[in-house]
Amino acid sequence: SRDGLLMGLSDYSLNAVVVDISTGAVKASWPAHTSECTGIAFSNDTRLVATCSIDKTVKIFDLQTRDQLQTIRSHGNKVFHVAFSPVNNLLASAGTEGIVCIHNPQTGELVQRLHGHAERIISLQFFADGRLMTCSRDGTVRIWDNVGQPDITQVSTSGACNGTAISPDGRTAVVRDLGGSLRLIDIPSGNVKKAIRVGESQRGVAIAISGDGSLFTFADGNDVVVMRMSDCSELARLKVHAQTVIRSVFSPDGSMIASTSFDATIRIFDLASGKVLHTLLPPSGAGQINLAFSADSSRLAAGGDEKLVYIWNVWSGNLERTLKGHDSAVFHMVWGRNDDTLITGGDDGHIMVWPTRSDAPPRKLLGHNGPVYSLGISADGSRLVSGGFDNTSRVWNMETGQELLTLRGHTSGIVCVAFSKDGNRLVTAGNDARLMIWDAPPADERAKKE
Repeated sequence: SRDGLLMGLSDYSLNAVVVDISTGAVKASWPAHTSECTGIAFSNDTRLVATCSIDKTVKIFDLQTRDQLQTIRSHGNKVFHVAFSPVNNLLASAGTEGIVCIHNPQTGELVQRLHGHAERIISLQFFADGRLMTCSRDGTVRIWDNVGQPDITQVSTSGACNGTAISPDGRTAVVRDLGGSLRLIDIPSGNVKKAIRVGESQRGVAIAISGDGSLFTFADGNDVVVMRMSDCSELARLKVHAQTVIRSVFSPDGSMIASTSFDATIRIFDLASGKVLHTLLPPSGAGQINLAFSADSSRLAAGGDEKLVYIWNVWSGNLERTLKGHDSAVFHMVWGRNDDTLITGGDDGHIMVWPTRSDAPPRKLLGHNGPVYSLGISADGSRLVSGGFDNTSRVWNMETGQELLTLRGHTSGIVCVAFSKDGNRLVTAGNDARLMIWDAPPADERAKKE
């Protein structure tokens, strides 16, 4: 126990045994499992005892009464180790399958699974700062600094991800990779629903999904391609640019698509007819990397290599504002709640929050140690997620600018991030050829669960 007064023993009988260290006397012994008990651990306050067994279960008991409080069945094979975190009292367990399960001992709820070992875990121990060390028969020792953070579902792709988007209902992710595969992935299960070949691309290929979730669009050479979500069939191929298309996006009202190209033009066209409504010419004469419609579809923002952000009036085609503040290329942008702000991320590692209805200076969010390549806003506008080339995704409170979460798991730069419609999940995709789906509800929802 943490106070050094008690010792727990698992002697490979069915019993859990607690010994008074000062006297050596058995303080308590009781049958805990239907098969051999293989591990035992005390909670920080010594009120709870956790045990594990080759019967594939973890059990939690009240030490004073020996009442069984929880039976946990998160493992699919024998469990050999349990340990309580000294920081948040979460319970870690591991065994034959090489996966660490993190639980809330009060409720028995599975909080997180830690994947990484290829064989049985033979040692499990927390550091005083809450980090967890595991040792496995696969010959590796791993130190985990994300214990208790959101759970992750991982999906492998055939190459580094260079484009992804999440459907409005939060149930489907569209992912494209450098190998030329485009996949529709079921987010709750992580299973691939549909996969097609669309041609290789060594550049980032932005994917956008229509507001009703029925269509998605991406760039293919000089063309803007519009696809049906239902079966990945091609609805339209719009040939509106003279050079390679960089990005295409839907207007929120679903009536328009805007596209930007290396031909240094931005085209806004009617989706139903394919007719070009406006051709916008950035004053810099350079192709723009990113586009974003305002929520009311009345304004279009664009940013690129020349460090500037432009905002056009969609109905008139007039340039309304030019924003200056980034030290290098602007990679991504999203509109904030009620279109009152525009959030941009750049090669300088800065996230800028620009007021769009006043001349007030922008607010700067600092945290990434490298370029910020992708941004996403929650449906209620209260949180921002950013993906960077420091291999992290970060979640921010939009009202205060406070960093709420740092998500680690990718081993290479993150190129795409998105919230689900209900705000409870995040999707991140990286150059490590992995798509990660994170369980990341708002702070008040996490508090309710705990």
